[in-house]
Amino acid sequence: FQVEGRVVNGSPGGRLAVRQAVTLHLFTAEQGLETLEATTDSEARFSFSQVPRLAAGRYLLSTRYDGIDYTVEITQEEAEGTVEMEVFDATEELAALTFDSHIWMLRDADAEEGMLSALEIALVTNREGEAFRPVLDQPGNMGFLRFSLPTGAIDLDVQSDLRGGEIIDVGTGFGLTAPVLPGSHQLAFSYVFPY
Repeated sequence: FQVEGRVVNGSPGGRLAVRQAVTLHLFTAEQGLETLEATTDSEARFSFSQVPRLAAGRYLLSTRYDGIDYTVEITQEEAEGTVEMEVFDATEELAALTFDSHIWMLRDADAEEGMLSALEIALVTNREGEAFRPVLDQPGNMGFLRFSLPTGAIDLDVQSDLRGGEIIDVGTGFGLTAPVLPGSHQLAFSYVFPY
């Protein structure tokens, strides 16, 4: 069958995503991963022909737009309709992000070892109509999300709904190099530190 769709720019007044490479990934138990390639036309539409129907499997569409990777998982039923992939123009302005809440909790104290266990939960919001793209090629710029940790913190565990990127050491804490799409995103991290 045929999978058809359109790459839609969600940024107000955003550019039309023409000549945009789109990849269709098919995951099957029998054959593993198979990929098909397409390019958007002058109306940002794409089409894949002769796509195998999957009895047990899933379809994943991906594209890279304005330096940010986007993916969307679709079902067999959704693949038979017109699929929309939303992308956004990118900004490198860290001021596009706000912290709507930040909770810090002590979970446990080990008096014998002199260690405290902490959990922090932060709600990061991008209210702009553009995706925040971290600046990683200018180390002195620090144009990415970063968080401080107490001196001597160990056993860092970070959980987030932000996709892509890495967790990096920034000396006084850690940084997250994932892009931040418009909307609210939760980040939780736990660690142990001496007292």
